[in-house]
Amino acid sequence: MKIAWFTPFNKKSAIGRYSQYATQVLSKYANVDIFISNKENLHDTSLSTVHYTSKNVLSLLKDYDICIYNIGDYTEYHASIYETMCNCPGIVIVHDLCLHNFFWGYYNLYLHKPEEYINILISLYGKKNAYMILDASRAFETWSALNLLDYHMTDLLCPYSLGFVAHSKYHESKLKSIYDGPICIVPLLYKNDWDIDNKDKDFDGYDSSKINLLTVGNINSNKRIHSTISAIGSNQKLRQKINLTCIGSLENKEYVEKLNRQITEMNLTENIRLLGFVENEQLSNYYTFADASVNLRYPAFEGASASLVEQMQLGKTVIVSDTGVYSEIPNDCVIKIDPKNEVEELRQVLLNLINNPSKRKSYGANAKAYVKETFSPDKYGEKLYNFIKSIIFLKPLYSITDLISQELNSMGVSLDMRICETVSKEVELLYEK
Repeated sequence: MKIAWFTPFNKKSAIGRYSQYATQVLSKYANVDIFISNKENLHDTSLSTVHYTSKNVLSLLKDYDICIYNIGDYTEYHASIYETMCNCPGIVIVHDLCLHNFFWGYYNLYLHKPEEYINILISLYGKKNAYMILDASRAFETWSALNLLDYHMTDLLCPYSLGFVAHSKYHESKLKSIYDGPICIVPLLYKNDWDIDNKDKDFDGYDSSKINLLTVGNINSNKRIHSTISAIGSNQKLRQKINLTCIGSLENKEYVEKLNRQITEMNLTENIRLLGFVENEQLSNYYTFADASVNLRYPAFEGASASLVEQMQLGKTVIVSDTGVYSEIPNDCVIKIDPKNEVEELRQVLLNLINNPSKRKSYGANAKAYVKETFSPDKYGEKLYNFIKSIIFLKPLYSITDLISQELNSMGVSLDMRICETVSKEVELLYEK
């Protein structure tokens, strides 16, 4: 079996890092080539990488049995992947529940066709909602207040998908509402290569007299950093004992400015740091020496969370929002916060962490054991490979169905005619034989 694996492979891409490990595991079962559209700052891999362009990609795919497309909510990384799958359908690993930001950028910034974006919004959500979304996009406050899970635009992937891979039951339930084809839940594979037993004794990134919290990921409003800041600032003991370090892209300038104003107004400049992106080696030090991680997400746009698995794998206490995929984690492995009572519950949780250090160790140990059992590379590779095999087996059926549909359409047949049901049953019987 020969697999073309499409992914952003830039070191700044979490999906790229996931692909680095996923392809290595999958290569035990099949020949896997990693297809990339950019050659700069790539993750290391022992597998073959294939650089493609929109002009040559289809000719490069002639000898492959299946394409696997990794799709996320960032236009720059995923535009060329999306265009390829539109011309050569395959298995889709969709990493985010909401792809609205991707498609907004794709039509407005990548294609420079805003009218197509509006027309698609109208076709998906009706004219009234389309123009409401358009108006909301003109200002940060209204855009951030919009629940994009209601306008996720993931439907646009369905015509080009031979099957979806989801990383959680929560994600599967969302995909089932828009897609009738095969969906396979494969718990997220994530592996860090950090040797936390050999700590960097010279690391000075934290104040050792404080309890140091770490948040990792692009600095966006759904990370609820503003709520964590409010909780720390609301209690004198927390001000004295807690520091928060945030690592991730600062490109969302309006939200970052809002956080900086909040930090200044609450006099927390000694407690809160927004560091931006750091290299992997330095990130490992921040993870290693952190006392706990804050991984709040509301709304939860992810189908799974690589950072959550990473933090649990390191045996860290992790504070999460009780929503989405985070709700699926056992209660004795993470500390869950009700999004509807966020600041108050955060305040109490942080005070408990100060007063009960043994609690941190208990959650961390349980989390580490859970990750080892649930997110093992062997389980991931075997389950994904079996799903790929099943889709390849079904590909002739899809081809036959497409040809018959085209022929019936040319004959003027509509879905309410009895011939559609008759032909469908005959094709099903033929394939069973």
